[in-house]
Amino acid sequence: MKITGIPKRLFYKTRIDSRTVGKPTLKKDYKGVLRVDYFDTKVQLDLESLADLIYNRLVIKKGP
Repeated sequence: MKITGIPKRLFYKTRIDSRTVGKPTLKKDYKGVLRVDYFDTKVQLDLESLADLIYNRLVIKKGP
């Protein structure tokens, strides 16, 4: 909240990942996972276009 400037009222409550319950954290600096839900289709389409561009450049570089 402090870093992003996003108001606290827009955050979901924290949740524990049930897959990790009872398992020790091996990385001492591990802070958890940040999940962002952003409800704007344009951002999603931009990210998909970017992924396609990167994929196509990798395929063209490697060749058949």
